Amino acid sequence: MEVMCRWRRDRQFLDHSGLPGRLPVTGGGGSFEALCDSVGVTSNCESVLATLKDFGAVEVDADGCVRALTPTFLLGNRGGELAVDGVLKQLAGFLRVVDHNTNRDGDDVLPRFERMCTVAIAAELLPVFERTVRERGQEFIDGLDEWLERHRNAVSSSGTYAEVGAGAYFVDLGNLPRRN
Repeated sequence: MEVMCRWRRDRQFLDHSGLPGRLPVTGGGGSFEALCDSVGVTSNCESVLATLKDFGAVEVDADGCVRALTPTFLLGNRGGELAVDGVLKQLAGFLRVVDHNTNRDGDDVLPRFERMCTVAIAAELLPVFERTVRERGQEFIDGLDEWLERHRNAVSSSGTYAEVGAGAYFVDLGNLPRRN
């Protein structure tokens, strides 16, 4: 998941339009191997590449370059295959927010940001709403991602670090009976 996220955000690995660029498997600073090294992958880049290919997240084109097929590594483009540790990381993060907010000790501990909105709409509007969430959600995440990247290498005076992030999701809670 970290490889796909870095590929999407690091200018070294982007094409001229700002999308993940085609990368040679090995070689200089703009290779898939360099991308894996940039996130501290402990296994070799070939095994990471094989895993990403298995999930349908990347392909190797006729020129031998790696091309991203999905924006993340949670769900491959073939549908049902989940990157379980990525999904669990997101769920664990959300549950930690809920736990923090419901089990705060005292008024001096602020709740963490957690919001959701739902309303019943005509089923025909689902694609419009989903597109709106995708566009605005991407802008929201990109802004936070830029902030996180600017502060990634800040040195902690206490020597303690925390992995943090935010998420944005389209939520479909299911169909309701027809209104008369």
